[in-house]
Amino acid sequence: MRLQLPTITLADIPSARRWYLRIVNYVDIAMVSFEDEKQLWGDPSPEFTCERLHELKVKTVVVKLAGAGCLLSVDGEQTHIETDCVDLPLDTTGAGDAFNGAFLANLCAGEDLTECCRQGNKLGGRVIRHHGAIIGDDYTRDMLVDRKKPTLAAHQHDAMFG
Repeated sequence: MRLQLPTITLADIPSARRWYLRIVNYVDIAMVSFEDEKQLWGDPSPEFTCERLHELKVKTVVVKLAGAGCLLSVDGEQTHIETDCVDLPLDTTGAGDAFNGAFLANLCAGEDLTECCRQGNKLGGRVIRHHGAIIGDDYTRDMLVDRKKPTLAAHQHDAMFG
């Protein structure tokens, strides 16, 4: 069974856009799904989504592409990060949140942005193989970040936040 979030109604779009534009001024890293951005803004491609967010002064953009991985864009330089395809996802609930959590945990552990995306893809791919958003530790134990690394290395902090 594949669950999908309800779509935004036409009446909700103007309000969602207003809030989005107010909040984006405070964003250094945007992690968005292409399907949401396409629905909200009419973006024709993930590359366009990255360009639009960079124009809004977001330095680092990650566009989640469901089974196709994600698109990472830093200061306009775009890199597609593949993922292992899951033929029959059981439940997509929580996949985006799992991606975000794995991305941020790895970023705080000092990993580069490409590795953060790989780990986000990996955990998102595991979540969709199970019913519900929460999966057991036995499915994530091998993904724990190396706690010996410094949290958010100075060079990464400077590259991301200036």
